[in-house]
Amino acid sequence: MHGRLILKSNCRQHRTVPEKLEANGLEYMWLRDADKKLQRVVVIHYHGGGFAMSHPLQDVELANQTHTMLKQILKEKFHLGVSVDVLLANYRKSPEHPFPTPDDDCLMMYQYVLKHENIDPNHVLFSGDSAGAKMSLFNCMRMRDSNNSTQLPLGCLLYSPSVDFEEKGGDEKSPFCIMPAKFVNNVHQTYLAKVTDPEERLKVSPINRDLRNLPPMFVQYGTLERFYEQGKRIIAKAKEQGITN
Repeated sequence: MHGRLILKSNCRQHRTVPEKLEANGLEYMWLRDADKKLQRVVVIHYHGGGFAMSHPLQDVELANQTHTMLKQILKEKFHLGVSVDVLLANYRKSPEHPFPTPDDDCLMMYQYVLKHENIDPNHVLFSGDSAGAKMSLFNCMRMRDSNNSTQLPLGCLLYSPSVDFEEKGGDEKSPFCIMPAKFVNNVHQTYLAKVTDPEERLKVSPINRDLRNLPPMFVQYGTLERFYEQGKRIIAKAKEQGITN
């Protein structure tokens, strides 16, 4: 796997230290800041893969880039010297574990981090790409709607977010994308296998939910990729409902 091959060299480049973690019956990987400071920020990154495949280490490069970017922004813009640790999170996959299990695993790991790292939610960022971005956003909605808003993270970093499971269309929308529409439709149906009520299926898509009273979002996507239109739509809705990004 690419992530395993480059783990040590990429961590040296970004001055992080890989640290394995086993929790909740799953394997995780910390990328600890080699420069220890009194104050600390934690980024929990949830990888993509259609809710059905891949591994946390697929995003080693993205996670280390996030570490370096945040340290630079906090130092240059806010004059803060803080440590930035990134947790490459894991979750059980469909088809064996369809919704809501992957989302539950992600939320459970957030609660684990708050407890075992003794860190305040205001010092935690959610991060995710594709399916991981969906679960980051969806779990913020769950906490908000359960009157648990004090546990909301500081913000969300959403890369190529998959936010609409009802969106239809073929490869004509993104003819240069390596991810075929048929694959996306199939993994979405597998993920939603236990959600049979049409109204409930709509609620699983973050684009159909209220975005108010959620943390600020950073949204990034490519103009030639599969989730380009969904990225544009979630940004437009966030602006309309007063979410900063």
